[in-house]
Amino acid sequence: MTGSNFRLLLYLLFLFIAAVFEPAAQNSPVPFTIRIDSIAITGNDITDNDIILAELGFKPGSVVDSLILEFNRKRVYSLQLFTSVDFNLSKLDTLNLLTIAVKESWYIYPIPFIDRNEKDWTKLSYGLNLKIFNFRGRNEQLSGNVKFGYDPGYSLFYNIPYFFRDEQISLQTNISYTRRKNRSDVADLLYGESFKQDVLNASVTLGKRFSLFHRVSVTGGYNYIETPKYLPGVNATSDRIDRYGYAGIRYSYDTRNLNIAPTAGTFMSTGFTYKGIGNNEVGYGIVDFDLRKYYRIIGPVHLKWRFG
Repeated sequence: MTGSNFRLLLYLLFLFIAAVFEPAAQNSPVPFTIRIDSIAITGNDITDNDIILAELGFKPGSVVDSLILEFNRKRVYSLQLFTSVDFNLSKLDTLNLLTIAVKESWYIYPIPFIDRNEKDWTKLSYGLNLKIFNFRGRNEQLSGNVKFGYDPGYSLFYNIPYFFRDEQISLQTNISYTRRKNRSDVADLLYGESFKQDVLNASVTLGKRFSLFHRVSVTGGYNYIETPKYLPGVNATSDRIDRYGYAGIRYSYDTRNLNIAPTAGTFMSTGFTYKGIGNNEVGYGIVDFDLRKYYRIIGPVHLKWRFG
């Protein structure tokens, strides 16, 4: 073992020992406990109150500690609707008041783009992405994309987390079309020259939020892939046009304190999708699984591991 490797090993050992034996008082301030009698929200000129309240794991009358308050503050911030979120405690006579102070973000982003396909400057795609977040103050997202040039196409996307508010049912729809160039040299050889395919995809997803951390969703969709002529090994069916539906179900469990750069919590998602509905020549299933865990080691040092 070289000297540099030995020093690295000693340093990692020191971090491990410090993480194990570090006094709790140094990890974080001693939490205090408080009963929340009232919750008010300020600064949400656009966002509805219930969008924020839905992220809280407590309600008026609950007894919480400062760690729970901080965790919930980060959950509200993870909505990605605000530039800042503060939980301010105050007292009125014998009542403890919590004020959630937020600052609304900018929600409309028109983004022009230029893409170089196959690392070739003669094969440029260009267009515009338009994203509108927090549409109507309901944390809805509406986005569209139009692309010209080498692989022209368009897409439309809409998501509302509370399509049915009381039942906490979400709705997501998506449609996209691309006239894409085939990128398989073997397929070009079989066809006799380079060719393009027309690809259309449409899907609808309904989701149910059972609690703060548990969600289930079901998806139905349709794929349409048109090739100029039938090519065995390129087309999935015996026709030059492949058409089939698909359906899937997904469960997710998410206790992360932040969606972006989390430092604590667990994320788990698993799903099954079957492709080939309405087409006897296509039929297969896809199973996916993703598990992530986040830990604090010492000070600003955190650990993440992922399986999936």
